[in-house]
Amino acid sequence: MTILTDRFLPLGDGERAALGMADLPLAVIPHPVAGMGRERVRANVDAAQALDQVLRGLVKGLAAPA
Repeated sequence: MTILTDRFLPLGDGERAALGMADLPLAVIPHPVAGMGRERVRANVDAAQALDQVLRGLVKGLAAPA
């Protein structure tokens, strides 16, 4: 499970492919994060349903064969 901002999604896709981990779940939140107040970051994360993305990714990872 990797959490990244939408600006870095192409990089995240490339890295997981290069590492042979094409199924690695990604949770994507709005860019930027730096320089924003806590409340604005929280609102953006909530709007992106980041917690749901993380939980889906973790559950998917648990279902994968070891």
